[in-house]
Amino acid sequence: EFRVFMEKLNTELLKLEFHQFPIDGAGCISARDFGRSVVAHVGPRYLAPTLQRLGSLPNSGARVSFSEFLEYNRMIREKSQDIAIAYRSFPSVHRGKWSKDEFKSVMRRVTDVVLSDAQVDVIFHLFDKDGDGRLDEREFYEYGVKSRFSRGLNAAAGDSSNPLSFKRIWNCVTAA
Repeated sequence: EFRVFMEKLNTELLKLEFHQFPIDGAGCISARDFGRSVVAHVGPRYLAPTLQRLGSLPNSGARVSFSEFLEYNRMIREKSQDIAIAYRSFPSVHRGKWSKDEFKSVMRRVTDVVLSDAQVDVIFHLFDKDGDGRLDEREFYEYGVKSRFSRGLNAAAGDSSNPLSFKRIWNCVTAA
């Protein structure tokens, strides 16, 4: 019962966060505003360079719906441990650095969240610090995921112990 309450509370907080941005007639925010939301949760150590990268984010006209926004935030909150394990387990031909397609595929297989192209473009623009078009564990997990734990509304510390979660990670590793 408490977990249900906390989930509803978190959803309401995310609605408030989403609605702080201008919303178009289709109920979407701009990709840049999605980026602002992502940057709002970056740890202080990485904030200045990430804000600088946000400033150089091109205005592509891409949009992010509330459901995409909600799913991204739930993915980060509930599946962060799985994302970390996937980075260490997924055999990449580029030494642990994922392309946009690999990133999107792994996130879908490990977390059951299908990220939009707009979301992936924003994530790569913000966190691909060396500009090589690939994300490594530190670029995404350390800068963009780990700092989210400070919110205090997370599920129990990771659910990697969940057999279903382990199965997803195993499927990700063996599908490569």
